[in-house]
Amino acid sequence: MKTTFLIDGGLGRQIAAIPALEKFVRKNPETYIITYFWTPIFWGNPILAPRVFDSNTKGVFQMIKDTKIVKPEPYYNTNYINNKVNMADAFNEEINGDNEKMPIPKIYLTPTELKRGKNIVKQNNKRV
Repeated sequence: MKTTFLIDGGLGRQIAAIPALEKFVRKNPETYIITYFWTPIFWGNPILAPRVFDSNTKGVFQMIKDTKIVKPEPYYNTNYINNKVNMADAFNEEINGDNEKMPIPKIYLTPTELKRGKNIVKQNNKRV
């Protein structure tokens, strides 16, 4: 059965979910990921982008109605609550069911985004 992940919350939560989602999708390519905000952070990701849809996408509920729907919640993960794992690792426990340490989440930027970011840093003369 296909799986749909509902990933909600702020930008940090969605970024933290990236490594666990990538790991799951590598093993289960017929996966959908529905976001409620911040969908653009997934756009450049070659593994996740084709599978990510905003909750406002026309026809999204028709598309996912026959899938197993999962809403991972790291804030209720015992290891996260007890400060034994970070949020990315808690997402991995919730999504993949194991305790493998996740790599640092990666966001793919376009050349324009990179150039603009460098210009902002240069103009503000701040270390980032």
